[in-house]
Amino acid sequence: MDELNLNQRDVFAEWRARLEERVLAPLRGTGWRYYAWLAFLLAVIGWALYAYIQQLENGLIVTNLRDRISWGLYIASFVFFIGISHAGTLLSAILRVTRARWQMSITRMAEFITGVALMVAALFPAIDMGRPDRILNMALFGRWQSPLMWDILAIITYLTGSLIYLYLPLIPDFALCRDRLGPQAPAWQRWLFTTASIGWKGTPAQRQALERAMSIMMIVIIPVAVSVHTVVSWVFAMTLRDPLNSSIFGVFFVAGAIYSGIAAIIILMAVLRWVLHLEEFITKTQFVYLGYLLVALAAIMGYLNISEYITTGYKMEEGIIFYIQELFVGQYAGLFWFYILGGILLPILLVSSRRTRTIKGIIFAAVLVLVAMWIERYLIIVAGFRVPLMAYMPRNYSPSWVEWSILVGGFALFALIISVFAKLFPVVSIWEVVEHRGPEPVEESDAVSNLHGGQGSEKTIKPESKVPQTPMPGVSMTRRETLKIMGGVALGAVVAPALFLDLGRKFASSTSPATTKTNQRLRRWAMVIDLRYCDGCQSVGKPPQCTEACIQGHFAPQPMEWIQVYEPALPGGGTQFVPTPCQQCQNAPCVNVCPVGATFATPEGVVLIDQQRCIGCRLCMEACPYDRRFFNWGQPPVPPEATFMEYDPMHQSPAIKGTVMKCDFCPDMARAGKLPYCAQGCPNKAIYYGDLEEDIATNGAQVVKLSDMLSEDSAYRLKENLGTMPRVYYIPGHGEMVGRDAYKTGRLPTEWPWQEKLKGSVTWTR
Repeated sequence: MDELNLNQRDVFAEWRARLEERVLAPLRGTGWRYYAWLAFLLAVIGWALYAYIQQLENGLIVTNLRDRISWGLYIASFVFFIGISHAGTLLSAILRVTRARWQMSITRMAEFITGVALMVAALFPAIDMGRPDRILNMALFGRWQSPLMWDILAIITYLTGSLIYLYLPLIPDFALCRDRLGPQAPAWQRWLFTTASIGWKGTPAQRQALERAMSIMMIVIIPVAVSVHTVVSWVFAMTLRDPLNSSIFGVFFVAGAIYSGIAAIIILMAVLRWVLHLEEFITKTQFVYLGYLLVALAAIMGYLNISEYITTGYKMEEGIIFYIQELFVGQYAGLFWFYILGGILLPILLVSSRRTRTIKGIIFAAVLVLVAMWIERYLIIVAGFRVPLMAYMPRNYSPSWVEWSILVGGFALFALIISVFAKLFPVVSIWEVVEHRGPEPVEESDAVSNLHGGQGSEKTIKPESKVPQTPMPGVSMTRRETLKIMGGVALGAVVAPALFLDLGRKFASSTSPATTKTNQRLRRWAMVIDLRYCDGCQSVGKPPQCTEACIQGHFAPQPMEWIQVYEPALPGGGTQFVPTPCQQCQNAPCVNVCPVGATFATPEGVVLIDQQRCIGCRLCMEACPYDRRFFNWGQPPVPPEATFMEYDPMHQSPAIKGTVMKCDFCPDMARAGKLPYCAQGCPNKAIYYGDLEEDIATNGAQVVKLSDMLSEDSAYRLKENLGTMPRVYYIPGHGEMVGRDAYKTGRLPTEWPWQEKLKGSVTWTR
């Protein structure tokens, strides 16, 4: 018996020595291949920086984003990287809490993916901003009504918690590196491990403190991780766009995040296993178990897709018909069916089959999943935003070289940080593997059908007490302690945002551009457009004169049409012309989502934009269901005289690159007793402007009682079912009062009244 125990101790000692040698080898020396790899990654990142410098100098005009599809590759990549961050810390925490031990050799890789992916993901919203130089406005003027602010808070919380959760299990391994590397290690390395190990010696008191800290973080990190991608989904689901207006987006995004995150872990695990020669310690068992998790999430994703498309497709609401046709048989059919068949169905078949349930087969399935989930994020954004909101032809989008370069640079940065981490720190948690596994027995032909030979088996050789080892902290919290922690987290999640919100309101009330003192009687401005008299200016043979007058009065940059005349079809045949300014919603989605209060409502109900505060995130554009917001993609072209004007949100001139503009309802002119430019320019006097409080309106030729006009002429508002409460009313018609034939279609294109433009300005198309 003593001889058997001695043999077991010898086997374990030899195995542990090999483990430490393999894991610590990158810390001891570096070959030329490593530096060549870093040089390649730095070159790719350098090219991406060059592309971004071009974007900073010229504006987002260098991308192929435009007003109709104003989010694209950058935001899709942001959602993707946030997604792959999920499975790392979340999966590790769940497996630790459930005491699953097969994952001990890969937990650190999984946890590190979270931190790196979150750091890379956080760059893309800043890259996508029109005015990244104003990013501090989010702290100075941040409004907690905006889902974007929730997103930032959730990501910062998750990143902080994930880095803490990554650091805690590293402490014993830092001490091991401190003791094993010895005096021959560089001074900076000795200092790093000595400092980071914070005097770890494995005493009972230290083990108890580490146990409690890890237990708390395990419990806290799970709900935080779930909340992060739920909040990310709300940035889209809280808009009023048909394809994105879904109540299951939170579940959809969380499941998709874990799905893509597991695939990312499998790929990173395979790469580090091959590069660092960790085949003995990362075996087929880890791949198979992660493959099973991949299949489970694939089934969930399949179920969610079926539920989503059957329910929306069955009802076929406005906008959904176009969206589903585009996905199933239209422009995006190839990408969509690759996502469904190659990203969900094929991975299930690969992992379920005994023949393909190999390491290579599971890696191939993970690659398919990762590519397909990036495509899914791209389709959610681009295909969703391609659905026309009004009566115009849908626009196309394909990323420019600048966008592709920055995306590739993002992946290179992801790989660079991981490469540096693998060089500086142990990528395998040595002390956990030693304590809970010992050497792995020889693997049978199939790790699943012969679990007695796999990791986590009851027959795994346990280390003897005489062999030096670092005990692994267990999850030993009582039920009461767990409930206290969870209650504290929940209380903090409720109280902290409420306090921030209260402080934000107090600060905003003192700095908001809408805060004005006036002794005049409060007005409630409104507009009525009588479509019976609107013929698109066909009778005068000119482009819509309301648009022309608005452009000339506001110096609106080409190609902005703040009041655009659409030509939708009539139910009985033929068409009508519908002038569409900003609808001046009293429950304005754009005001709700703006993270810095640049979009605000005056006491008179007029919605304005302060370009000097706007950060160019374009969330207000995505939230507007009427497509009545415009972005200055490059240096906006304006006439020279506009450059000398003093800027005022009441009259948005001169235009500022990287900011949003729109119809301002001309409140400054109304106070001066004048009609808005559009009403002045209408040759048929179809546009009335008035005050709901005083109950009068005028088109410049006659004065009417506003309430009588709205009730007697069956006035309606656009998309009233959305609850936005617009203050622009329409009287049904198709220009019949001025002799227009409903079947005579077409309007002349808008002409900008000036020829000279500001030096360096550029034009673009919507």
